[in-house]
Amino acid sequence: MSVRIANLEDGTHLEFDTGNFDDYCVYICAQDGTRKAPLDSDYFSDLRDIATRESTEKVWKDFIGLYDMTSNRLDMKVARYISEIIKTYSFDRELMNRSLYVLYAGMIAENNKENTRLGKRIKRLGLHTLLVEGKSVEYSVSFMRGLGWQEIDVLCKSKGF
Repeated sequence: MSVRIANLEDGTHLEFDTGNFDDYCVYICAQDGTRKAPLDSDYFSDLRDIATRESTEKVWKDFIGLYDMTSNRLDMKVARYISEIIKTYSFDRELMNRSLYVLYAGMIAENNKENTRLGKRIKRLGLHTLLVEGKSVEYSVSFMRGLGWQEIDVLCKSKGF
């Protein structure tokens, strides 16, 4: 059973629905009913581009605000936070809105994975690698593949989260 996360300005919406592993697969749904699961590489690329036009520090700071507010379920306070944050962007407001909601939903999904030890820290580590360390999108979305949760946990802790 799908759960709507957010309506976006372009007429699409985000929802959780059953995926291959759990009921927290994130989908972007078009007005015609088609839907697709967003790839990390898509919204990481969008965030990198936005950071280039706005500022890396601003995008990172705004992500951390979102990260700190995210739990394992939807919260209207977060929706209000996203609405306020996007008003502070000169460019790409619609794209930033979509990216923040996709990240928010992705972090909720990570927090709800069965037996998770890392939760939303996975997204933070990937974005830290992209925005703070300046690595490529391709590297940032793939460098953790094949690592055990213990190794990823050590990386997160070494960066303070």
